[in-house]
Amino acid sequence: MGKKKLFIACCIVVLFAWQARAEKPLAGITGIESNSPRSLGMGLMVKNHLVNILNSVEEFSLVNSPLLESELKKFNCLEESCILRFAADSGIQCIVRGSLDDRGESIVVTLTAYGMDVPFQGRAVHSYTADIPMNSSQGTREYSYITEEHVGRFLAGLLSRYRYPVSLSISGNTAAMADGMRYDGKYEVYRYIDGDSFLRHYIRTGSVTLDRGSITAKDYAEPRAGDFILARMAHKGEFLETYYYGRKKEIVLRTPSLEEQLFIMLLTPLCSASMPAAAPILGYYWDGDWPGLSLWALNAAPYISLEIMGFINRPEKYYRDNRDVSRSVMTMNHFAWYMLVAGGGGLFVDAFAQRYLSLASEYRETVSLMGSPVVAGYLALVTGGGGHFYRGYRAWGYLYFHLDSLLMYGVLYEFSPAERYDTGSGRYVKGSINKGRAAAFISALAVVKTVEIVHAVLLRDRIWNGSVVEEGVTLEPLAVMREDETLAMGMQVVKRF
Repeated sequence: MGKKKLFIACCIVVLFAWQARAEKPLAGITGIESNSPRSLGMGLMVKNHLVNILNSVEEFSLVNSPLLESELKKFNCLEESCILRFAADSGIQCIVRGSLDDRGESIVVTLTAYGMDVPFQGRAVHSYTADIPMNSSQGTREYSYITEEHVGRFLAGLLSRYRYPVSLSISGNTAAMADGMRYDGKYEVYRYIDGDSFLRHYIRTGSVTLDRGSITAKDYAEPRAGDFILARMAHKGEFLETYYYGRKKEIVLRTPSLEEQLFIMLLTPLCSASMPAAAPILGYYWDGDWPGLSLWALNAAPYISLEIMGFINRPEKYYRDNRDVSRSVMTMNHFAWYMLVAGGGGLFVDAFAQRYLSLASEYRETVSLMGSPVVAGYLALVTGGGGHFYRGYRAWGYLYFHLDSLLMYGVLYEFSPAERYDTGSGRYVKGSINKGRAAAFISALAVVKTVEIVHAVLLRDRIWNGSVVEEGVTLEPLAVMREDETLAMGMQVVKRF
């Protein structure tokens, strides 16, 4: 794309955007790529939701998207480098791009926002990738909700990270902002140290604490024209994320009534008792949840074995033959009763909660019996990890299941003394217990249960749609060929943002 043509296209876009409020940073959407008719339709939904949500949050002045795309296509400016150069020359401070990759059973949505001004200067501010499962029973309404949800989460992340320069002038205890806004909080003050090149260098010159535009504290001397702060939009990002979660919960979850909550509580012993058969057959197998079935088999097998052994090798068999009963026999029997009445309830909940939360995540139906913090707290109190399984968090559920089960076994062991048969009196004599160790196990169990209950009550229900590539630092395997054509194996650190 020639410089002259690029200049003309930039002028067209800038003239059209001149009507936008100048105090807000300019943002543009350069189009959503797709590779199938199905992803094309979803791409149009994504684009419309991007425009609508950006307009509703009122933090950006949005450039006319059809005009922007038309000019980019007219001059064949479709590569990322060309688009970013175009945005920089046009004065657009934030560019949003996206793509939808149709993979048959799912569509992978990738949305990326680039910041053109300091501090980003052409780098990605936020990238969001989600794998959306495609279900034939879903219609336009459901997919509109799904795409809006992912766009809302993407923009919430963008607003939480985005910063942009706002010039200020300080006069006494008043800071006048170029955008006419009044800011609150502590801000670092910066100053450019070179000209208007593409990459602008700047330094920190001090800081100011503002309260609706008035300076309440400052570490700042010799103000100059052009000094600026980096304004934030994090509060809008938090609001957007909270809003979309709350709205979805209202749509897909019907909080159980008091009668339904009591019904769940009364059924807990039955659910726990039937867990060894009901969870794998009616739960995981029926739903085709093979990962869940594998996790259940791996984690539940030791405890179910103890439960079976506790009932088979029960103390009554020893009483009939006047044999001594060891502490291990007593403990296993008591633990078997615990698993029968309450301990297995969490695994039963996991087998069925995943099904209901999956239906809710795809907007397929309004699910009842889910979404109650009271039920989550009760299950966390009574069962092993049940509150977290109820919320949809398997990893946390299994962690607390193991902690609860092991600590409960320790408590039962300390309170289950051996019984020795006294031939002289013809009666059983109980051994002593270590009260110190028993108190330690009870204290540890109480602490874990308290943390578990609070955690389960405060957690959100896992109703977000699809799977999202989370941000953070990860280790990934690496294989490269050396110059001598030998293979080098290693690990690489990948930063996702």
